[in-house]
Amino acid sequence: MLDNGEAIAWIGNGQYRQINGGAIFTAESNVTTPRGDARKSGSARRNVHSADPAGSHKNRATGNNTLPLAVVNLKTGNDWSLIRAWREHLNISTADMAARLGVDHSIYIELERPRPRPRQVVLDRISEALGVSPEQLDDSLFGGRIL
Repeated sequence: MLDNGEAIAWIGNGQYRQINGGAIFTAESNVTTPRGDARKSGSARRNVHSADPAGSHKNRATGNNTLPLAVVNLKTGNDWSLIRAWREHLNISTADMAARLGVDHSIYIELERPRPRPRQVVLDRISEALGVSPEQLDDSLFGGRIL
C-alpha cells in the first residue's frame, strides 16, 4: 500500500502496479535487519543478495537471517507466510514449487499457509528449493523483530 492509502499489487521483477491508475513502482532493494542483531553488532548489517535461488543457497544458509524489504512488505502487506512472500518475491509459481519439492500442488498450498511454526524438515526442504536459509522462512522468528 502506498503512503496515500492506494492499493498496489506485486507484479514481479521488483515491481508493483498501482491498482487504480496503473502506475508501476519499483521495490526498494534495501535489506532489513532484525533489531536485536543490529544492537548486538553495533551497526545494522546491510547484505544485498541476488534473487538467484539455484547458485547461492549454501552461502546464505550459514545463519544469515536478514530479509529483503520487498519480502517483508509482501508478508506484512498481505498477511502471508514468509514462505509465500519469498515465493512471490522470486516470481515462482506454486506449481513450480510443488514440482521442486516433489509434492502434489494441493500439499504445497497447505505448506504455504500461515501458521506458527512449520516443522524444521519442511523449512529445510523449502529453503533449499527457494535458495534461502531456513531462518529466512521461519515466521516464528519474524514476530516483531523487523522494522
